[in-house]
Amino acid sequence: MKLPRSFSITRPAALFTATCVLSTAICAADSPAPPTEKQILSDGSKASQWYPSESSVASADGPSKTGASIVHWHVPVDYHAGEAKYPIGWPRMGLSLKGGITDWTDWDYLHFWIYANTTRSELPRIPVGLSIQQGDSKSDTLSLTLSDLKKNQWLEVQIPISKLAHPNDVRGLQFNIAESNYKDGDQIDFHIDEVALLRYAKPILLEFSAENLVTFTNARVIAADFVFSGIPSGEQKKVTLALIQNGKSVLTGDFVSGRGKNRLALPFSTAEIKPGTYQLTGTPEGGEAVSSQIRIVESPWH
Repeated sequence: MKLPRSFSITRPAALFTATCVLSTAICAADSPAPPTEKQILSDGSKASQWYPSESSVASADGPSKTGASIVHWHVPVDYHAGEAKYPIGWPRMGLSLKGGITDWTDWDYLHFWIYANTTRSELPRIPVGLSIQQGDSKSDTLSLTLSDLKKNQWLEVQIPISKLAHPNDVRGLQFNIAESNYKDGDQIDFHIDEVALLRYAKPILLEFSAENLVTFTNARVIAADFVFSGIPSGEQKKVTLALIQNGKSVLTGDFVSGRGKNRLALPFSTAEIKPGTYQLTGTPEGGEAVSSQIRIVESPWH
């Protein structure tokens, strides 16, 4: 299939609902703890690979967050010079991944820094959008708004690969604005620093939590949910669950888990567990322990 030169940006379908647009409050996360590995998809040295529409793209030395050259995307808002049917349109720039890294399965995040300068006193509520095209259908495009972006401030954007419907078939990226969010004659300069894939370099349990924060003493299991990262797809590692109270382990179990979302259930009996506050910990083979606090209470049913 030939990759289109631009994506549909009028009413794109996101991962959760048909017209859902995610904000960076959901999609951006704290920088992952080291050690991590990085694969750069685009920086200033590859600015010519981006194709613009109703705008221009060039390499620039700054402003730069990482110290490397950046992609400079210049957008002149013009209510009269857009496409014939849509003079107030959607300036955009896209990057085709054809011939590059299209399988993101073994990566944890799409990461980049973005900075904006403008002739306006401040950016509008929806300053810029990002689309990630996957698969053969337009409905597989994940669309986000970078609503946290402020004038003359760097914004770090980190999108979990787990949000993608088809991480094994990523076709391209596109930044876009809606001119209707701006005034005729506005000038915007976006500076995008180091679009890259990140992944943990050793086993790590992400989003670890007890399935039930309050558990009855007559429950059959204590379950934990987590995302296993830092290992390749298809590989499995041992994960140890432990129930700990006052620094002492009262119950442990070893399991084998693979990359991605997991649920493990630690069996226990009433004779072993007394009411109280505990820490449920998970420790991957070759990695560090993480924990979630739970309370075990006397069951009203005997």
